Amino acid sequence: MSKKLDTIESLLDAIGEVLTDAGHHGYKPGPAVAKILDRGMAHIQSVPYLVSLRWLFYRLLQDGLLDAKSDYKKLVGYTSKARKNWYNGWTPITLADESRRFVQRADGFDDVVAWSEAVKERGVGCRLSKYRGQDQAVMIAYEARAMTEQFEEYTDGIDLWPFAGDASIPYKWDLAQAIGRAARERPVTLIYFGDLDDKGLQIGDAAARDIKDWAGCDFEFIRAGLSEDQVERLGVPENPERPGQYQWEALTDDQAREIIRDAVDPLWDADAYQEVLTEQDAAHDDLLRYLKGWTIE
Repeated sequence: MSKKLDTIESLLDAIGEVLTDAGHHGYKPGPAVAKILDRGMAHIQSVPYLVSLRWLFYRLLQDGLLDAKSDYKKLVGYTSKARKNWYNGWTPITLADESRRFVQRADGFDDVVAWSEAVKERGVGCRLSKYRGQDQAVMIAYEARAMTEQFEEYTDGIDLWPFAGDASIPYKWDLAQAIGRAARERPVTLIYFGDLDDKGLQIGDAAARDIKDWAGCDFEFIRAGLSEDQVERLGVPENPERPGQYQWEALTDDQAREIIRDAVDPLWDADAYQEVLTEQDAAHDDLLRYLKGWTIE
């Protein structure tokens, strides 16, 4: 389970108990829907990151519990009711949000004394460049934004750029500038993962052209998946809405991990990355020892 999921597990349990006491768990799906929801929860719990509804649809499609594109909308309804009613392990945050981002700006400490005590207890993070010791700067871009936690799970220290379909011009500009900055110190490789369909291929090609025009430097662009060879070798199911085309979410967890690691591992020095983390931790511990005697009025 990812750190994010682990930190909220106890809170969800507590909320679930309160809602049960309040009688908010009255949802009782029929046997067929209950079977789909229970199997879906088993798939969700089989991986250590949040997944999208589209990912879950493909798992249930392969199980034979759903049939083609008409059942996707049905699954939307089934899972919506299950999440809203906290049915049998389902919660409002069981699935990844595929579209929205919360902008948090109002939180903080009550006063500077509380802040200083927190700093003394936890320190101030030491953040060093993860490119130190690397032969090249590796960045990852991908089409399926809802699968971000999957890429977080199977990569370490590498900047992730989710496109969520066609990336906007400002977003591609920001990525190009990040590549340009990194290229001042070392070669850059941008690895891209997207759907194997007309739109997915167009998204990657168009982004590569624009970014290369704006980066002001040479860099390597690798489309690491999906490819025709991968879908044939792995037996990836086709998109039921568009036969002959394939979506990233159709990959099982093992298949996605294999494709990601095969592309990243030859380019990213895991030992060098761990050395940076060790140096960060040592600096953080030194600072904590220094701050023990710090007071603020």
